[in-house]
Amino acid sequence: MVRDRSLLLIVAVAGLLRVAYVLLAKRGQPVAGDEIYYSGQAEVIAEGRWFAHPFEPDTFAADHVPLTSLAVAPVSWIDHPVLWQRLLMALYGTAVVALLGMLTWRLAGRRAGLIAATVAGLYANRWMNDGLVMAETLAA
Repeated sequence: MVRDRSLLLIVAVAGLLRVAYVLLAKRGQPVAGDEIYYSGQAEVIAEGRWFAHPFEPDTFAADHVPLTSLAVAPVSWIDHPVLWQRLLMALYGTAVVALLGMLTWRLAGRRAGLIAATVAGLYANRWMNDGLVMAETLAA
């Protein structure tokens, strides 16, 4: 649990950045690349057809790592779920910032933890990936 106000503020700003990115830059944008598979697989899981191939009926698939599809499946039953999937990934990305800050704090002290959380929170490659239905966020 985040107990330091400075770390809490950094995590809150990181979360707002991620949500704003999804709502302002990704809203209404179609899925592309691997995001197509993860999003489709999550919808199939939400329908109760565990790991059925999203695009080939009556077949099962393990083309991509399953954690991402499983992680966004809870919001995938909603009509047009991509926005909700992206917002959930932004939430997971925010948790990564908090965990990275707390881990670094534990290993190298308060100052290092705050710096690590700030860098993770503002690093464009992190927050841009956190706004996609991709494996990078959960791999972090």
